[in-house]
Formats: sequence, structure tokens, C-alpha cells
Amino acid sequence: MDDYKLEQAWRCYHYGQTDQAIELLKELLGNNPNDAFYHGLLSACLLKQKRLHAAEYELKIALSLDPESAFLLMTQANIQYCNNHFKQAIDSCDEALTLDPELVEALLLKSRLHFDMEKRELAQSCLQQALSLAPDSVSVLTALGEHYYNIGELQNSFEIASEALRVAPQDEDANVLMGNVQLALGDVNDATYHAKFAICQNPSSEEALKLFANIKMRKNWFLGLWWRINSKISGMSNIKSSMVLISGYLLFNLLATILSDLGYGDLSLITSYAWLSIVAYSWICLPLYNKQLEKELQQFSFNPDF
Repeated sequence: MDDYKLEQAWRCYHYGQTDQAIELLKELLGNNPNDAFYHGLLSACLLKQKRLHAAEYELKIALSLDPESAFLLMTQANIQYCNNHFKQAIDSCDEALTLDPELVEALLLKSRLHFDMEKRELAQSCLQQALSLAPDSVSVLTALGEHYYNIGELQNSFEIASEALRVAPQDEDANVLMGNVQLALGDVNDATYHAKFAICQNPSSEEALKLFANIKMRKNWFLGLWWRINSKISGMSNIKSSMVLISGYLLFNLLATILSDLGYGDLSLITSYAWLSIVAYSWICLPLYNKQLEKELQQFSFNPDF
């Protein structure tokens, strides 16, 4: 009976039905309170619900019972990632990989951590290792495609997304990836198709709904230009994007100074106002975008786990 409940809990966890999984795990822990895996899976479910303190508490119990479980170490790494303890999370991933060298999930999380730490070559190296271990894994292909998308290599991302859809045509994440790539390439119709397909697969998919909202933003006469520019800048590293913005500021000021020195005071003033208009436009668009995005997501909030 307990094996059946555990199988149900595991399935609910993977399908995002965390409330049901937690109830089943509470019953299992009532029968066997010293089972490390029960505590670990409960911790993972609580983490999905963003209940970090409760997840940490359950994980502490689990690790005290079984400190050499790759699954528990991965749960620990995910909690550390959510707490922005990136270096500790990488160490936990490495420990998990020592116990299970073919643990693809650890490599995928390491890649995400390295990317967030601006170590993009290391991030890609982890993804290539994962791909060598699981060349037909749609989750690995999607992660690699997302990496290329995030660094602005859209053609590579398109090819990887195509391969992911060949492996699993109905996969939600692969369709979202292809939708994002097609939107960046300017194919709004194809992007809309993949967004709607992903939403049909999972009406509470946050990433699919964001894609659908971004499609609507791109068509918006006021937000469309800002969305395009922001998409380009977000594909750069923090250093590059900062350099672009600083360079733009310096060029406008240099142009205004040159025009003023040449006796074109009115044009110099117009140039200064133009820069201030760009700044004001960017400042206004961000909260408008977030407000519109929140509005779109609320319209589709069918699932209490969403």
C-alpha cells in the first residue's frame, strides 16, 4: 500500500500537483517517520510551492537520515539556488555527481548557476556534458536551446528547438522555446501557434503564458519598440548591456556638446530632450509591461499551484 502511495506522490510531484503529493507523503510519514526519501520528496514539493523554510526543515531531517543520497543533495542544491547561495549549490551538485556521475539534472542546474554568475562558457560546457550523457533528452535539448536563446544565438537555438520538437512534438517546454525563438526572429504567427499549443498542454504554464503575453506586447504600438530593444539588451551579459547604455548616454551628451559648440543651440537642446525622452520611455514601459503581463497571467490562473 505504501509503495502505491509513494508512486502516486512521485507522479503528482512531477506533474506539479504538489498539494496531492504532500497529503500522500504526510500519510506515508505517519506510517514511517524515519524514511529519508519521504522527507526529501516532501521537501521538494514544498520547494515547488516556494515554502523555503518548510522545505529546508524537511531536507535537514532527510539528510540526517541519509547524507549520501544524490536526490537529497539535488534538493539541497535547488534550495540553495532559490536562496541565491550559488557557490554552495554548485558544491551540492558536485557532491551529487560524485555519487551519480550520470545525473543529468545536476549538470543542468550547474549550467543555470554558472550562467547566473556570468560564467557562460562553463554553463555551456555543463550542457554539452549533459547532452553527451542524454542526447535524446528533451529537457537537455531544451536547456541547451534556452542557453543559445539567452545569449542571442537564435539560429543555434532554432536548430536545437527543432530537434527537441522532433524528439517530443508535444513537449510543453520545447514548444515554449520554439515560440520564443520564432518571436525573436519576427515570426509572430508561428510563435502564437507554439504558445497556444503549450497552453493547451498545460493551462497553468507560467512560461507559456509569458510567451503569449509577450506576443501581445510585441504587437502593441506603444510597448512594441521597447520590447524589441529590451529583448536585444537582455541577451547580452551584464557588463555588455551596461557598456551599451553608458555608450548611448555618452554619445548623446557628446553630440549635444558638439552642436552647442558649433552654434546650434536649439539642436543641442533637442538632442538633450531626445535622450531624456528615451529614458522616460524606458522608465514608463517597464511597469506598464509588468502590469500587462500580470493581467494576462491572472486571466489564465486556473490552477492553485500556478
